[in-house]
Amino acid sequence: MFLKNKLLIRFAQTVFAIFLVSYLLSLLDFKSVKALIDNGLLNQLWPGPFILMLGLVLAAERWRQILLCFDQVLSLTQAFLMYLVGAFYGVLLPGVLGGDIARIALCKRKTGGSTYSIAGSIALERGLGLWGLAFLGSIGAIFVFVLMSDEVVFFTLLIAPSLTISVPIIFLMVPFFLNSIKRMKGSSSIIQRIFEIFVRMRASFTKLPSSLIFRTMILSTAFQATEIVIYYYFGRVLGLDIPFAFYLFVIPLVYLATLIPISLGGVGVREGVLVWFLTIAGISASDAVLLAFLVYLNRVVVSVIGGIVHAVNSFEN
Repeated sequence: MFLKNKLLIRFAQTVFAIFLVSYLLSLLDFKSVKALIDNGLLNQLWPGPFILMLGLVLAAERWRQILLCFDQVLSLTQAFLMYLVGAFYGVLLPGVLGGDIARIALCKRKTGGSTYSIAGSIALERGLGLWGLAFLGSIGAIFVFVLMSDEVVFFTLLIAPSLTISVPIIFLMVPFFLNSIKRMKGSSSIIQRIFEIFVRMRASFTKLPSSLIFRTMILSTAFQATEIVIYYYFGRVLGLDIPFAFYLFVIPLVYLATLIPISLGGVGVREGVLVWFLTIAGISASDAVLLAFLVYLNRVVVSVIGGIVHAVNSFEN
């Protein structure tokens, strides 16, 4: 029954993703797109993959430093190559889960470490990444409120700052929630196990040196910033008159929206939310959709590099 329900959910998510992508494609002005391509649009996008790979280097260094606290040793090059392979599986199997599983398997093969320790390191860096997104969104919200408050619905300006504050609070309150659940009669054993995993993650995190926590937070913020730079650069190539502060605010919300499990790996949701915000700012739907798909294409290009790395590098000891 569980497997059947899971398959039904996956099917519904896939159908919804196809619907969203089809709708977004219908908004494209293909004549304008062809004209842009004829004018050398694709030739101007070459910095995109390099910026994204720079971000992966920062993310790999973050992961490498966290792994050291789990007694797992990787060089920066090894961690970066594993991140590239993870990017390949993240596109091949929509969503971050496929990429994370690939990294766990490769890291375990290379270091011989426990699956729990490696998975814990990835869970911790994901949490730091979420905080980095919310932090950048908070900074962007301040500038957007000053520069573009008339174009953006006010309540959306509170989302990123609220998340920035709530993430560490929730992290600290996990043991209290677990004790409350244990006292509840008939509470789900699955929920208890989930909270116990979070308690272990919290214990691992609190054992990290404060200097390492600070460095990994900086690396997380810098990594997330490279993605925002790609959106801004591609927007400038398309001639979109949007300030960097707008992307700084919107892109974190775009990625946070993909956490809502209504689409397979967030496909279509990420692009749809971006298009909604850009149209609010006065950008045509066609240009907004084109920007969203160009960024996705950039991710695909880097993922192909990851696929090649996986084919030629076995990551064996």
